[in-house]
Amino acid sequence: QVIGKASGIRKKGMVWEVGIGTSVIYTVTVKEKPIVTSITIPSSLNLLLGSSYTFSPVIAEEGATTQLTWTSSNPTVVSVTSNGVINALSLGNSTITCTASNGISAKCIVSVSPILVSSIKLDKTELELNVNDRCTLLVTILPENATNKAIEWTSSNENVAFVSTEGTVIGISPGYCNIQAKSTDGSNIKTGCLVHVMSNLE
Repeated sequence: QVIGKASGIRKKGMVWEVGIGTSVIYTVTVKEKPIVTSITIPSSLNLLLGSSYTFSPVIAEEGATTQLTWTSSNPTVVSVTSNGVINALSLGNSTITCTASNGISAKCIVSVSPILVSSIKLDKTELELNVNDRCTLLVTILPENATNKAIEWTSSNENVAFVSTEGTVIGISPGYCNIQAKSTDGSNIKTGCLVHVMSNLE
C-alpha cells in the first residue's frame, strides 16, 4: 500500500493533484508470471506397426507458456516430430520425452506391435488328384498389411498327399487327407482343404 496526504484532490490532464490533508491509499498487486510445473502425457502407448499418434500435452500451471522439445530414445522404432506426432516404424519399444524450456519433462513408453493375420482363405476347399499329380493351392491373407504373412503347410496324412512349403499338393497314394494352412505370427489362424487322391485307374 502507498499512503499520501493532501488538502484537496483535482484532476489535471491525466494526473490527479492531491492537496495537503487528504489521504489517498493505493493497493498494488504484483503477480508472478505462471511457470511450467508439470507436463502430463500418457505414461504408455501400444501402437500397431505403421500407425501414428499425436500427443496433446496438458501443461500446469494454467497460463504458463513454453516451447516443448520432443525426443525419442529409439527413433528407428518410433520417430517423433517437433509437434509431438509419433510414427511406429519397426517392432520394439521407445521412450518419448517431452521437455519444457525450464527442464520440466514427461515420458511415455511406446510399444510397437505387429499387425496380426485375421483371415486365411484357400482357393479350394476340396481337391481331387490322381497319384503323382500335383496342384498348388492359392492363399489369400487378410489384412493385406499383416506384418508376417508366412504360412505353415501341413498334411494330415503324408502317405496320401504331401504339401510343400509353397502350398503345392502332390498325390502319393489313394485315400483322403486334409491339407492345412496356418499362420505363423501367433494369431493361430488356419484353414484347410480336403484332398481326395485317386488311383490312376479310377
